[in-house]
Amino acid sequence: MGKIVKLGVIGLGARAETLLATLNELRQVDIEVTAICDVQQSRIDRILGIMASRNAPKPDTYTDYRALIASDNVDAVLVPTSWNSHLKIAEDAMNHGKYVGIEVGGAASVDELWHLVHAAESTGVSCMMLENCCYGRNELLALNFVRKGMIVKASQLVKRAMITPRFMTTPPQFPVIALNSGAVEGLARVESWD
Repeated sequence: MGKIVKLGVIGLGARAETLLATLNELRQVDIEVTAICDVQQSRIDRILGIMASRNAPKPDTYTDYRALIASDNVDAVLVPTSWNSHLKIAEDAMNHGKYVGIEVGGAASVDELWHLVHAAESTGVSCMMLENCCYGRNELLALNFVRKGMIVKASQLVKRAMITPRFMTTPPQFPVIALNSGAVEGLARVESWD
């Protein structure tokens, strides 16, 4: 077993619960959730209960993310908070020498994104956007269709929001891949396949 990466999770809503479930499945990986943080104590209590039911070690708890990122018991943080707080938390964490994984979104301008670039350059610490639909079943199926030439251009997926193979002249009468709801992020990536 290698060095254990001590992970903090900031923001304990539904997305954090999904990330923690994934981490629980990856127990053979050298990761331990050593700290969790949310402004709502009820969310902290809920996550502690879930972790206890999975026999995971009890993490330190915080209601202020600044205390979590100042902890020596954390090497890296996941930030599945609301979109308007990702960048500030990520920048602060990087300035404390913590590697960061942020959820999609969070920037309202290119200038805001430059803050992350400058933090990475000045600290030597990385920040990664946790794109939750890079390698999903629908996205990989769409990529396979593009690679096999079943779609004239991948950008058709963005314009039509569904996969229609080239040989079909009308929309199919069977279920198709609907790229809707949470797949907005995936559409921009699909368009880059052209």
